[in-house]
Amino acid sequence: MDKLRQQASATMVAGYFHLFVNRRSYTIQSNRPHPRSGKHYYYRPTNGKTGQGMSLTTDTIRRHLEGEITIGLYAINPATQRCKWVTIDADYRKRSQISSSLVPASNRMGWLRRSNKAGVEGISGSSWRSHS
Repeated sequence: MDKLRQQASATMVAGYFHLFVNRRSYTIQSNRPHPRSGKHYYYRPTNGKTGQGMSLTTDTIRRHLEGEITIGLYAINPATQRCKWVTIDADYRKRSQISSSLVPASNRMGWLRRSNKAGVEGISGSSWRSHS
């Protein structure tokens, strides 16, 4: 299975960092499910010796892009209270109705603009970025 995994290039990692990282704090998904609930929980990784929260690195992003780990990023930059991106979980029945009205309304209010960049190597899909 590992032979099928695509390697993340330095360009891909740098592009992902530029588009999505707003601060160095992050969460990581547990490797094993909880014994009773069966769920994989997210936690804030810490240094085992100091107990301090670990900062996001390009190696962590590379491992995430290669499918080795699953991380969660914070959208809001605490220094500016702005975000580079938003995520809307639209895997429900009325998703197309809601998303077709959300984007035009957000554009009218000046909240979002479509990112028309050629794309980051290996990253596809619609990309909407804030006006910051």
